[in-house]
Amino acid sequence: MNHYCSRAAALGLAAVLTAASLTGCGATPEGYTYTEAILDLYYENDPSAYMEMTGATEEEAAKLYDSAMNRTMSYFKTYYSVTKWDDATRDQCLALYERIYKEKAQYKVLSCTTGSSNQWTVTIETTPFNLFTDADEDYITYLEGFRDDYESGNVTYEDKDEYLMDYADGVVDVVEEHFDTADYGEATTMTITVTKNEDGTYELEENDKAFLDVAILPYPEVETEETADEEESETSSETEAAEEETAE
Repeated sequence: MNHYCSRAAALGLAAVLTAASLTGCGATPEGYTYTEAILDLYYENDPSAYMEMTGATEEEAAKLYDSAMNRTMSYFKTYYSVTKWDDATRDQCLALYERIYKEKAQYKVLSCTTGSSNQWTVTIETTPFNLFTDADEDYITYLEGFRDDYESGNVTYEDKDEYLMDYADGVVDVVEEHFDTADYGEATTMTITVTKNEDGTYELEENDKAFLDVAILPYPEVETEETADEEESETSSETEAAEEETAE
């Protein structure tokens, strides 16, 4: 079982902080086309295919893109325990995400299967850009220094908001510094479900939206006391089993 949580909280230093081949489809189905279009919109901020297929206006496509970016940045804020930032830091983070998706995103639609007349299961391949893993060590160093400076009185703040916004600004700076050095992980596949509603609109399941958000830009798994205990228990069980085999 995987357990994810705020990186800072796990450290005990802060509070809770896709053309590809078609298989099994015959003629290109709507679900395949829609998936390509929505990925191009999400990752490339290219609404042309989405607008052509759905009839959406430029304004409607922009609203969908903004919603996806806001959702993605909410994961950033949760992972790093960012509870408050000013407009400049938020804009910096947004610009970073847009640059990552445009310059680093590697994805393609592999195949789709028609489940019914209005529903498709689509398989996508993505290659994760390990920005956050690459930045992790420097983030820990930053966080420890930030805490120490505050606790020692080397840095003072007028109020809590100033403290929180300064922390957030530093986090974005640390992560951004790793844009040119981070590497890629191994390509993985995932499946999503595309549904066409009675009114002719298309939609993805909420869980699939979340998967798409982090497929290109995943967050490291954070070990907590619970995961450490589970791993220790699994290791102990494996050791006992090995000892029993040896005894036999």
